[in-house]
Amino acid sequence: MAQNTFYLTEALYISDAPIDRPLLQPLPSGGGGFGSGGWGLSEGRARGTGGPGRFSSHEPAVRRVLDDERRGTDDYALQTYQPLIAQLPAVQQAERDALRQRAASSGGTPLAQLTTEQAALTALIDDKRQSYLALLPTAHSFYGAMPFYKRTDSLVTRIYDPGAFNDATTLFDILFASVDAAYRAHLESESIRLFSNDLAALAAQLDEAELQTVPVDLQQAAARREAQIREEKRICFECLPAFLQHELIELTPNQDNVTLAQALRAYRESANQLANLKRQQVPGYSASNPEINGPLSKPQLEALHHLVDEQTKRRAGPLWAEYHHALALNESIRYLDLFAVAMTGLQERAEQVDTLLARHMAEQAAARLAIEAERRARETERLRISYAGLGSAATAAPLIIPLGGAAFDLTAGTYTALQHAIRIAVVAMAARVAPLAPLVVGIVAMSWSPSLGDGERQFAASVPLADLSPPNNLDLTTIAAAGGTLTLPYALASREEDDRLHLLVSQDSGPIPVRAAVFDNERQVYSLALDTPSRILTWTPLNAPGTELGSSTSLPVAPTGATIYTGSELIPQTGLVESYPALDPLELDRIIVTFPADSGLAPILVMFRDRRLEPGAATGSGQDITGVWLGDSTRNSGAPIPSQIAGMLAGQEFKSFNKLRQAMWTLVARDAILAQQFSPQNIARMTRGLAPKVTKSERHQSLDTFIIHHVIPIAAGGAVYDIENLRIVTPLAHQHIHYGRKP
Repeated sequence: MAQNTFYLTEALYISDAPIDRPLLQPLPSGGGGFGSGGWGLSEGRARGTGGPGRFSSHEPAVRRVLDDERRGTDDYALQTYQPLIAQLPAVQQAERDALRQRAASSGGTPLAQLTTEQAALTALIDDKRQSYLALLPTAHSFYGAMPFYKRTDSLVTRIYDPGAFNDATTLFDILFASVDAAYRAHLESESIRLFSNDLAALAAQLDEAELQTVPVDLQQAAARREAQIREEKRICFECLPAFLQHELIELTPNQDNVTLAQALRAYRESANQLANLKRQQVPGYSASNPEINGPLSKPQLEALHHLVDEQTKRRAGPLWAEYHHALALNESIRYLDLFAVAMTGLQERAEQVDTLLARHMAEQAAARLAIEAERRARETERLRISYAGLGSAATAAPLIIPLGGAAFDLTAGTYTALQHAIRIAVVAMAARVAPLAPLVVGIVAMSWSPSLGDGERQFAASVPLADLSPPNNLDLTTIAAAGGTLTLPYALASREEDDRLHLLVSQDSGPIPVRAAVFDNERQVYSLALDTPSRILTWTPLNAPGTELGSSTSLPVAPTGATIYTGSELIPQTGLVESYPALDPLELDRIIVTFPADSGLAPILVMFRDRRLEPGAATGSGQDITGVWLGDSTRNSGAPIPSQIAGMLAGQEFKSFNKLRQAMWTLVARDAILAQQFSPQNIARMTRGLAPKVTKSERHQSLDTFIIHHVIPIAAGGAVYDIENLRIVTPLAHQHIHYGRKP
């Protein structure tokens, strides 16, 4: 914030000590000339002259020569520059209009044109400022100050300053150049003043247009405004006479460690304080100098200030001294008041910049919060649909993982016993020639949080693929890359009864998708994202990739911060044949996961909770049926649900899809028209909520009843309870639909 502080860029007149020479006797001319009673001379000898000598009789002639030279120089300058001074407002206005026209013809939006105009006007003022500064050394070269309002007594005093001039020719050349430069500086100073008067209004136009441009780049707008305010602050400061700049700097504390608005307020307060101090110093006077009247330009006020100093130090005569002093003070007050008003306007604009920046910061903070909220929401959603396992033990032994990064409090010994039961079941099935019903290998009582709804009680169960006797020499990586499937001779399956999960090993897995997990560098886990429904599986290695031993069978600890569902129980089973109706492997949601070769993680089979076990409401209207309902269509793409049955099912809530199936068959048995198409034995089954039997030729292995088939598979995102997604097919047709071939 160092640019908050003003620094002097102009030479400052330092007053000399009062002279101690004897006074010169006055000339007898009197009146308005340069003698006694004339402008600027008092009784006595002229300042800067020596005592009486042998040339005293010639002194009046020398003084008249000097006065004539001074008058001639002043008159020539006045005649040369008075027309230019009179024409200055019109010339300035023409120059201003031309600048505005150039900006308007520059093209672009109104905002762009105003921006161009502001930049051009500021640059023009700066150019004139440089011209003004270039004139100052010459303008100050004779008196050390502006040469306005000088008469012969000041001239003689200056001539007699030791070492001031070497010869008369140099003296008058310098005097002429000084007066000429002073008038040109006056023109430049007035041009700066006139052009500067347009800055505030132009800034207001530009600021308003900027805020009407959508979208507004608040940071860019604030930066542009602040830069312009600093430029205008500098211009206002430089419009002050040099002695006022110096006094203002001395009165104002350093502003390097405050905001721009605070600095502007400090300079405004200092200007007001200085103006009030000067008001108290204004003297009374009885007569005024008709040749010096306000308002004065900056160079003129500096010259008047110098005259007051000379009269105070007796370097000039005392005539009208009180008036000169009062006028200098009043003009200084006028400049300070104008400066304070300008600082007030700039302060208000700086505060608007602070408001824009605060708004920008608030929007940025809100955006960051929104981004963070979105990130947290994504992370929460990712966690909600995630199943997380830790270490190689997650792939070396069976594991049951709740959804959402939680864990069941099951012991390593329990999982080891379950793995043993799975291996025994596989061996038992392999020893049988005829197909064997699924074998129960474990019963799990999962303890869930009471806050979870039934639909949120999701889990994934995994088992090492090697425990299921997969075919030899499998290239799972290639199969996964091709999005392929693999049929296993034995696979993990499940069913739920009441609040217990029955883990089963069954034959004839059907085609199971093979997918490859990849290493997530950001989270340092192996992960696999699944769609329809969205799921994320993660496995966190206990060591860096490539260094973990896949043979570890220790139970992995739960992820940091994970919810532990206490009270869960896993009871391994051996030799227990599943007595529930035969499973349909084509409706089970399972995948085979393979890992990179350097991961140390072995391939696994992952089974998810059957979505048909989740609650849902039936939707859809079915179709009108004419003729035989479960006829030829059941042996092909399937028969739709009759509209009268769908109408009674739609809107009902079912705890599981099996409950909908039972309700549907019960309604069919009660329908007078449909019931006529079934045998008494099948009517009896349907009355109990069971599916009717199919003919022997339409059976497939142990499946011998009609199947409710989902047209869009559940694993592919098909709606479980949408009646329009349901068809009735025979087991053989179901096999054909999924495999595309006859058995």
